[in-house]
Amino acid sequence: MVREEHVASILAQISKSYESLKNGFLRQFAQSQLISDKHIKFIREEFVTIILHSQANHFMRPIAHALANALVQAGVRTQICDENADGVEHATTPIIIAPHEFFTFKLPIKLDRYALIRKSILFNTEQIGSPWFSSIMGVIFGSRGVIDINFQSSEVFKKSNIPSCYVLPPIDRRLRNVFLAENNGQHPLFSWIRSNVKSDGFPDRPYSDRDLDLFFAGNKTFLRTRTIAKSAPYLASRNCFISYTDSPPSTIPTDDTSILLFSGYMNIVSNTKLVLALPRYSIGYFEWERFVAQGFANGACVIASNPLKSPFFEPDINYVDAPLRNLSSYLKWLLETRDGADSAQAIIDTSRQVLEEEMSPTRVGNFIVSFLSSLDKDQSDDF
Repeated sequence: MVREEHVASILAQISKSYESLKNGFLRQFAQSQLISDKHIKFIREEFVTIILHSQANHFMRPIAHALANALVQAGVRTQICDENADGVEHATTPIIIAPHEFFTFKLPIKLDRYALIRKSILFNTEQIGSPWFSSIMGVIFGSRGVIDINFQSSEVFKKSNIPSCYVLPPIDRRLRNVFLAENNGQHPLFSWIRSNVKSDGFPDRPYSDRDLDLFFAGNKTFLRTRTIAKSAPYLASRNCFISYTDSPPSTIPTDDTSILLFSGYMNIVSNTKLVLALPRYSIGYFEWERFVAQGFANGACVIASNPLKSPFFEPDINYVDAPLRNLSSYLKWLLETRDGADSAQAIIDTSRQVLEEEMSPTRVGNFIVSFLSSLDKDQSDDF
């Protein structure tokens, strides 16, 4: 495992040049919307296969579907499958979701691990410094390139001469409604909630009209426990949904029960004012599920504490950046004052505008195509 102080040093170097890196990324993203001959050739000739391991964590599934939606809207023939699908070994442009899981779990005999790595693009969801991240460095170096859900990780890969780009999987209203429709309210985690809270939430409902005040779902860590405990007296006085559990011993694959978690969370958030983005580690990442899927897509205001930045979203414009030591004071302002409610609604409106306009599936899909069409067909046999 990479030591935390080393991770902090790497990220500090990225942070020093963040504005320059951000502006360069946004220029590149804008340029990718100008459809080139190479872009057209890719769409005409390539078929993208998004591969998700059958034992992958259940929340990898919506990431795969959001990516597929973006590519399809950009005109790319795309399919999603697992490692056991017929013909998966013949995929010419495979994108492997969560390689830290995919190449750890058992693969069928028909898949030549090293041949697959050489022709694959990896979609990395892990954070620098985690043991999972460290475990796949060999796979990353052997692949054609990396699409990373974290901007800073992508920049680190580039500095190591690994082809990389940053992508936050986009969720438009159509896909959001697909996810919401998957929820049937039958998961045990949601059985105790009043039916009107579960069924009357609409992602377009104004901030002040929502029934729940705050949402947080995550596994136990020291930082999260300390923050929740410190704010407990105030949280206990409000209508909150907090799901806080021990980390599972292994991944929770998609099944008839776990598939309801992502959609169930979205359903609850669609009737909630605030989403609390408490990070796993002391270094807080811009986490896709909490910021984009739960918050921005469902019209809730995200409150975080100095997360690593995303080029698309600005603190206190698209989300609330609040120091954890004063969390209760910020919550009280947002939930009990007119100024706080007005500020939260303005933040919700601006984040949704970015998600629907700047980060539309078609635009993100065009950017992914621009990256994929720039890659060599296969890594060398030296791997």
